[in-house]
Amino acid sequence: MAKKEKGEGEAPKKSKAKLFMIVGLLIVLGLGAKMTILAPKSKAACAAPGTAVSGPTIATVAPTTTVPPAKTATTASPTQATVATTTTTACAPAPEPDGGVLKLDSTTINLADGRFLKVGIALQLPASTDLKTFTSDDGGAKALDISIRLLGSKGYNDLISVKNRNAIQTTLTQQVVDAYEGKVKGVYFTEFVMQ
Repeated sequence: MAKKEKGEGEAPKKSKAKLFMIVGLLIVLGLGAKMTILAPKSKAACAAPGTAVSGPTIATVAPTTTVPPAKTATTASPTQATVATTTTTACAPAPEPDGGVLKLDSTTINLADGRFLKVGIALQLPASTDLKTFTSDDGGAKALDISIRLLGSKGYNDLISVKNRNAIQTTLTQQVVDAYEGKVKGVYFTEFVMQ
């Protein structure tokens, strides 16, 4: 009977050990998640463009000794100690959130090689640009003019590949953003039919 009691006493020890391991694992995972995912980003660090913030990097104290970030170590030689350090990196300004999208009427354009292109574009406005005010200012006339000039200078073979269309869309977006002095963030093709 003494053996049964001893056997019964071991089972709770194993379950307690498992319980402690699970609780410990959950604590470690919770702390890791908090430090990486849930940690709030410092608003003060990126308050102005070009503000420096600290971040982990690989440090080299001796010419041949390096330690990855978040680890510290010492070498056998007392003159060569390696410690992880931080470096500063510039903080990019946060992009302005998107506002409304103004869809312009489709237009047919004569291409340079005599074919036709029916294109529709939409303008992505930043949140600071009021859609109603923007519409009453010029209604997207500058954007249509720029798209007619740019796309009309291209031929069917220039526009047939997706890669070329994407490059032209990037160029068109940059020209429209410049023309509207930042009141437009992007240009989308809503229709693109060639004949």
